[in-house]
This record gives sequence, structure tokens and C-alpha cells, in this order.
Amino acid sequence: MKEKIPSPGYLGVKIHEWGDKPTERRGDVVSKTIATVISAFFVVFFVTTFVLPSGNTSLAAESALGNSSAASSILPAIPAEKTTECPLTDNLEGYEGSWDRVLSYCSEIRSASEKYGIDPEIIAAIILMESGGDSGAISTSGAVGLMQIMPSDGYATTFVCTNGPCFSDRPTTVELLDPAFNVEFGVRLLSEYVSLYGSLREGLYHYGPLDVGYEGYSDRVISLAENLSKE
Repeated sequence: MKEKIPSPGYLGVKIHEWGDKPTERRGDVVSKTIATVISAFFVVFFVTTFVLPSGNTSLAAESALGNSSAASSILPAIPAEKTTECPLTDNLEGYEGSWDRVLSYCSEIRSASEKYGIDPEIIAAIILMESGGDSGAISTSGAVGLMQIMPSDGYATTFVCTNGPCFSDRPTTVELLDPAFNVEFGVRLLSEYVSLYGSLREGLYHYGPLDVGYEGYSDRVISLAENLSKE
């Protein structure tokens, strides 16, 4: 009767029993060394086939995430949005209608304030006193717009100084009827007077009407401005 050949599973279990067979029988059985090599082969095969691909995938994912983080870290930061809140008080008792009109030009007031260093409350007080917030106002003397600036044309040409018309270097009436242009030019003019005469009070005195003095214009503007801040 032929000897029954062991199954591979049984063979693996019985390796330790057959490892000490005589040399002339080693070709008929699996030695312990060969079995170890076979086992190692299957371990390597399993690891390289099933374990490493998923590991590589994880490494690739981590690498992609790392690259994404690195890329995001070098992107320029988005600057914080500059506030557009009006610094002026919402309500002013006794000037309700006029003050609402002045507030409608808060953007222009704030822009000119930042550009020329004149407080927005001072600018708003001048507009409130001069025109009541009416951008189309033209006085009997020819002053135009929100800050009542004398133009180079119209009735203003009748004012003659030593060297000729007093306001020949001023913008035209049409230009000064533009609210943004009017506020920008008026604040620039006031800032030049402040620099030239050394103080806000002196600058306002030279900006305002000639015949009203400090109390009639400068001090009134400064006093009114103290009540216009939102804080």
C-alpha cells in the first residue's frame, strides 16, 4: 500500500517532527529550514500585497494634506475690513432735519478728515452752520455748497483784492456743487489755514465770514463740534 501523502496544512504542523530525518530522506520531506523560508515568503507576499498599499495610500494622503497646509500657510492674509461706521452722533436735538442731511455725507466727511487731519466733528459743525447739509445751497454773497466756499465765477468775481479778483484761483460753481469735491476742497483749505496761522481757532477765523469775529464763528464751530461725537 502506498504511503499517504500529508496535506500542506498537516505538513506545516508536523515540520518539527520531520526535521531530524536522515540525510538520504530529505528529498522526500520538507525540512525545517525550507518550511521557514516558505513561511517567510508568504509573510512578505501578504505584507507587500495587502498592507503596504494601504499604508502608502495613508502616506500619500498625509503628504497631500501636508502640502495643502504648506500652501495655505503661504497664502497672503486677508486684511481686516476697514470700519465704515460714522463717528458722528445719530441725533442732534434742535437740528433734526439739518443733521440728518449732514449725516448723509458722513463718508465724505470721514475721508477728508483722515486725509487732512481735521476732526470729523469740526467738519460736520461747519457744514451744519454753513449750509444745513444742503449741497445745492448758494448764498447771497456767492458762496457755494456744503461748506459754503467762494467760487472763481458768478457773483464772487465782484470781490476784488489788491492783485485782482479775490477768488480767481478757486474752483467753479459747478465743481463746488459736487458734495465730495466741496468737502474735500473745504477741509483742505481749512487745514492750510490751521497750518499757516498756528491753531484751529485761528484757522476757523480765517475760514469764516470776515465780519463776525472769533465768537461769531470760530468759537461757535468748536462749541458745536463738542456735541457731535458719537462717544
